[in-house]
Amino acid sequence: RGDHELELLAPLESFFSVNENLDFVRLSDWTAIAANTQSLLTAIVKRQSSLDTLCIERCTLRDEGLKEITLTLKSCPEACPKKLYLGGNSIGDGGCVSISDVRNNTKIDLKEIDLSRNSSIGLRGLQSISTALAMKGRPFEKLDLSFIPFGDAGFSELVEAFLDCPKATPKYLLLRYCRIYNSYWKISRLLQCPDCSLVRIDLRNNSRLQSDTAEKILDSLQNNSTLKEIYLPEIRSNNLWEKLVPLIFNTTSITATYASNHSLVYFGDGKSQPLLVVNKHPDKKVVAAFKVIDHYFAHNFNVRLFEKMGAPILAEMIAFVNQGFEIRDKDILGVRMNSSSGNGDSSSGLCGEHGCRENNNLTINYIIARNIP
Repeated sequence: RGDHELELLAPLESFFSVNENLDFVRLSDWTAIAANTQSLLTAIVKRQSSLDTLCIERCTLRDEGLKEITLTLKSCPEACPKKLYLGGNSIGDGGCVSISDVRNNTKIDLKEIDLSRNSSIGLRGLQSISTALAMKGRPFEKLDLSFIPFGDAGFSELVEAFLDCPKATPKYLLLRYCRIYNSYWKISRLLQCPDCSLVRIDLRNNSRLQSDTAEKILDSLQNNSTLKEIYLPEIRSNNLWEKLVPLIFNTTSITATYASNHSLVYFGDGKSQPLLVVNKHPDKKVVAAFKVIDHYFAHNFNVRLFEKMGAPILAEMIAFVNQGFEIRDKDILGVRMNSSSGNGDSSSGLCGEHGCRENNNLTINYIIARNIP
């Protein structure tokens, strides 16, 4: 800091010139970098063939400094890092244009960009970024635009760009403190796209979310199998949890249970949602089977056993439970279900009333004991 900053530049450049194969470089709170960006970045990038992450934070780069960075990166694309973190550098629309030029370079495989806390970025900069990100055939991992007050207009610009090319949607999209008020509903359109690749979206610390908008977002997740986490601002709803249950655990039929959402592990503004814990299991067939069995036991099934079970064991249990009931499902977990008539109401299926539930518990427990060490 202060007068010592410039004195350190020369030895730092020498350090990067002789030390190769670094994969992570972070420079923060160092204003001298802004005036000497090109020489320092040349020393870093041109000698680090395995550089994965370049993090320059709170160094007051502004648009001019970022332009020098992008020129250096374009001059040696084979050494360009995959992750570029540039938070809190007073970057504006001009800097976004420079970033877009890097993204448009087909020789550069840039996967993550952090432009958070650059409050000077406006609509023109967002248009440039969103257009570059939505290039066909160029998948993207993470985009962080938090603490940039672009509002509803900027949010709409981003969503529309991703709707033009859903496959280019970042897997992780962070938009906290962006002053979004009335355009949340547009994210539901994106989540309904079969090719949307969103895994996590963070919209916390924006304006409150109305109940009808939250429900619309929930509806859009019915056929979405990629999104795992959606963090929302405060929701004005007292019964949203009740509306979430059918999405995660539809018990109207076995087919409906298997068609439920098995990917979502978090939804909301911070409140506990224990049912979503089940979806954390990596094998979604096992998750679906557990939900069917759990409903058969009236939600008293042993979750600890579920953690130890594999798909074949649950399949055997489902096959046994369904004996005597008419099942429309053709094949569940590779086990063809019995459709012969027997004791019980043949129209109710697994998710109806079961007079034989208590009598069958002993056999179910036998199946568990035989398969669990």
